[in-house]
Amino acid sequence: MKRLLFALAAVCAVSCGAVHARESVQKQFESFEAAWNQAHLNGNIDALAEIWADDIALFIPGMTPLTKNDALSMWRNVPVTFTKYESRGLHVRRIGRAAVVTGRIERARDFGGQAAEENWYFTKVYERRNGRWKVILFHASPTVE
Repeated sequence: MKRLLFALAAVCAVSCGAVHARESVQKQFESFEAAWNQAHLNGNIDALAEIWADDIALFIPGMTPLTKNDALSMWRNVPVTFTKYESRGLHVRRIGRAAVVTGRIERARDFGGQAAEENWYFTKVYERRNGRWKVILFHASPTVE
């Protein structure tokens, strides 16, 4: 009986540890998402440059694929103001030095005099490089309501 109780306690401890680790990873990537959103709201090009890997690929509905240099150049040359940039329904899957984050983005913006509201599904792929998480891929598509 003691062995059974010990085995059950060990299983519970491992399970509890795994749940805590998943929650910790979820919170970590939620903070990365908040930083991404805040950088857009503040028009903080330096923060975006820090979040994005040098070889990031950005796939944004209605646009040709962008590199980091393309996106930063666009931010510098075309006035853009976000009044809303929120992500929700985040699902994080971490695999070693990579993580895939999916969810939804709701945003409102003025881009070169054209106002728009967008509601997208998104996928971001993060990779841990030199001790820091960087976004290496961003892909968005319109939601289906």
